[in-house]
Amino acid sequence: MTLTNALDEISSSVSLKAPQSFFLYAGAGAGKTAQLVSVLGDAANRCGPALRARGSQFCVITYTNAAAEEIQVRLGRDPLVQVSTIHSFSWELIRPFTKDIATWLRTRLQRDLADLADAEASGRSGTRVSERRLHNIERKTLRLETLAEVRQFRYSPLQTSPTAHGLAHAEVLQAAAHLLSEKPVLQELLIGRFPFLFIDEVQDTNKVFMDAILAVQIAHSTRFCVGLFGDTMQRIYADGKERLEEAIGPEWKRPALEVNFRSTQRIVQLVNSIRADGDGRTQTAHSANTGVVRLFIADEESEDRAEFETQARTHMALSADDSDWSSATSVKTLILEHSLAAARHGFAEFLQAFKDNTRLRQEIFGRDQGGSAIVNFLGTQFLPLVRAIAGRDNLKTERILRSHSPLLAAETDARNPETRARLVAAVRRAVTAVRDAAVFDGEPLLSPLTAVHRSKLLALPDVLAYIIDHSGPTSSGVEDEIDRDSALESWRLAVGVDLRQFERFYEYILGRAPFDTHQGVKGLEFPRVMVVLDDKAAGGFLFRYGKLFGTTPESKTDQENAAAGRETASERTLRLFYVVCSRARDSLAVVLYTSDPQAARTAAIRRGWFTEDEIVLESGGVSGMP
Repeated sequence: MTLTNALDEISSSVSLKAPQSFFLYAGAGAGKTAQLVSVLGDAANRCGPALRARGSQFCVITYTNAAAEEIQVRLGRDPLVQVSTIHSFSWELIRPFTKDIATWLRTRLQRDLADLADAEASGRSGTRVSERRLHNIERKTLRLETLAEVRQFRYSPLQTSPTAHGLAHAEVLQAAAHLLSEKPVLQELLIGRFPFLFIDEVQDTNKVFMDAILAVQIAHSTRFCVGLFGDTMQRIYADGKERLEEAIGPEWKRPALEVNFRSTQRIVQLVNSIRADGDGRTQTAHSANTGVVRLFIADEESEDRAEFETQARTHMALSADDSDWSSATSVKTLILEHSLAAARHGFAEFLQAFKDNTRLRQEIFGRDQGGSAIVNFLGTQFLPLVRAIAGRDNLKTERILRSHSPLLAAETDARNPETRARLVAAVRRAVTAVRDAAVFDGEPLLSPLTAVHRSKLLALPDVLAYIIDHSGPTSSGVEDEIDRDSALESWRLAVGVDLRQFERFYEYILGRAPFDTHQGVKGLEFPRVMVVLDDKAAGGFLFRYGKLFGTTPESKTDQENAAAGRETASERTLRLFYVVCSRARDSLAVVLYTSDPQAARTAAIRRGWFTEDEIVLESGGVSGMP
């Protein structure tokens, strides 16, 4: 399908008289954002007057604030188009329905309390896990008891924990999905305000929310047009909806953008061959340049990985006739597992704290509104404050405290001069205490965090506050129960590491480190890309590259999942491999560490990914590298 044909098909769907929902497939480098803007511009010209007369708008839901800002800028901030993240959209939709939110929340809290009571009755008392359960029971009970007093709920993307009057980050989507499913009046409100709802990066949009939107579309298909923009092969987050293309009806239009405007011909050929084992879709390259790809394979027992990768870059400089490959800073190195980046960038101990909690480990690496509220608090409030205080930057310190500190908020509200003077003195003492604790070389994160909490300079998330308030030894003489799903236990370990480790971790998730991972490069492109695949060093289980390259057999769980139609580790890993390889524009090097280099080489050739001439095997160490 040509670009013109795809856009014409969408144009005919965006109609007030006969709206028809569609899923625009846009593979890597297809210019999805540009086409989304083009569709909106055309639709605004055709439907704008009628929408304005009805008081309606187009709505675009994007994955990040950065993406929302880019679309708004490209559209010239057209008031006819509302662009927002999924959380902001959900909150604005349900905010007026205070009683309904309270009813949903009451049912949820009652269920949670019943589960906690059952767990406490069957567990051991006097342990740290029991202590945490009792704390949660107390907190949820208080929240339940004060629900009747709520006149208006509040929400902030940085809300670190639920309060009586505030919804936590995760609760907003859950409440919105529930109310959309249960309240016809909310469905009518949605359709009346936004008869055209476009969802960008749909493959990674929360599945509970997507189910609710699709249900509304089915019930009101003649009045409600849902436009999905994305590529299911590029789904990289766990809460995205699986088998999305199977969930939409046969009446949906499915135009496709089949030209890759990013990559050279050989790279497009490679990603097509990778995708052949997925959904089988293909693209053609717009570029007339051939490009270069290479696969470098070394034994996973090799001790000098840095040298092997240096030699690989040297080889690429010659093969691609591009001297910039010789400089590590000119090459985007993609570390597919966070633990590899942690070892290289100096936050391994911090990451180790989350090794037994898969859900939380995924959450802390989330960015923007999809990430961890605790990480957001530490990175946007705590770390800047500690840095400003340690550097004696009084102006910055005051600016941060004016924005976030309960103490200064109280001082602003205080009318009595003596009260204000006492609060100002308390702030000064607190700043001094934090400065004494803020040592960035060897001092644990817990030290300045404790000073900030006990001085009330900032309002800490519940989990961190609880850790500090219960930091003494447990009163039980028996060995503590270990709750592998406990955020509390993971964060208790995390705040015990060097403060600088969290700072390096935060640099990494913001994309400021010398390398990145698949989450960090979503939607981006680079002229030179080196992809490092290293199962042994990564130590993960969600992604196993050995299963792609024939050196690791499928597990019993994989076989059971495949038989039941559920996602397997190989499918997840294949999508990751597709995403990272498709970031390259001109040339691509894949570096694979494996237990069986010869078997991996054979598999790479058999699957049609690389030719014999494109594969370089380590031979007797890096000296064997051509």
